[in-house]
Amino acid sequence: MPGVRVALRVLASLAIVSFSLGVPAGVAAATDTDRDGLPDTFEPTLSLTDPRRADTDRDGIKDGAEDPDHDGLTNRQEYVAQTHPRRADTDHDGIRDDREDPDRDGLQNRFEFLAGTHPLRYDTDRDGLPDGSEDPDRDGLVNRQEQSRGTLPRVADTDHDGYLDGEEAVAGTNPRSATSHPTAPTAPPPTVPGADCQILPSDNVWNVPVDGLTKRFLKQATAVHNRTSEARSGPPDLRGRVSYERRPCPARSWYLVEASTAGFNSSD
Repeated sequence: MPGVRVALRVLASLAIVSFSLGVPAGVAAATDTDRDGLPDTFEPTLSLTDPRRADTDRDGIKDGAEDPDHDGLTNRQEYVAQTHPRRADTDHDGIRDDREDPDRDGLQNRFEFLAGTHPLRYDTDRDGLPDGSEDPDRDGLVNRQEQSRGTLPRVADTDHDGYLDGEEAVAGTNPRSATSHPTAPTAPPPTVPGADCQILPSDNVWNVPVDGLTKRFLKQATAVHNRTSEARSGPPDLRGRVSYERRPCPARSWYLVEASTAGFNSSD
């Protein structure tokens, strides 16, 4: 019907202006008396709702949030997208209105609303990138990829499992299931330069052969200051100030000290 199409075009042009100003379409008091998200002229002619009642059928849902044609778009979204709120396939092309891509940015109408973009604008924010190539949540997936994977374009971790949607895409796991996520990499065991981190008995064993040389192991009970420590435990010849290189074994509280007849010197 020509009259309906003209009305939709006029209302949609107003919706674009409201959208670009950051104001939801149809919420201006001058055109939306009942503040249900639909302009007064849209309600009696297209959504067939009462412009003086925010919830015409009194079902607890505002008229702007209703979806009478069950096409996945609310009345308010149909107003913005320039589709008919009571026809699931406005242009009779066999594609439901929520799956149409009128601006050819790679995003369907319904997903544009999830992404916060305009269904009639190829580049909503005019930054040179089509809306389908934007990544608003910075999760490594652009909007077009989020749409194909069924993830949320403005939530970096859709299933809240601690992994970004993009990380899951690379790992081949399901970003929509919290029980499916990448396996945390196993960190290599820490190493101690020049020492093999030997297992020692729990009692005080100080003289231990290592590679044919006698090394002394000092239990962690020292106050380290500039590679010099006052040994607070051990045999008498270790008491006093002893110079050594601090080399902790990560799993054990021992330090390696080079032993020599001349005393204890820091050594590699």
